[in-house]
Amino acid sequence: LRVAANYAEGQLTITVDDNGKGIEGPEIDDLNSRLNEHQSGQEITGLINIHKRLRLMFGQASGLEASRSDLGGMRITAAIDLKQGGESDDVSNNGR
Repeated sequence: LRVAANYAEGQLTITVDDNGKGIEGPEIDDLNSRLNEHQSGQEITGLINIHKRLRLMFGQASGLEASRSDLGGMRITAAIDLKQGGESDDVSNNGR
């Protein structure tokens, strides 16, 4: 497991990579498609729920994206646009 974070120009990006069972391109495409569907009746999994909550709180430039990790498993990237959703860029004082 590898976790990294980067902050630049009001955008916080957190990546989580694992070396688990490899994930194929179609599976990644399917997950990204499900993350971005706007249907209210769709199945809600943990990742989809987190993605939707990030977008509600921080705007449409925020959310999750799945890709293949260079460790062999999956990479999930969380983008949080602090300029859109927060009153300030100080993450520690936003109560989030």
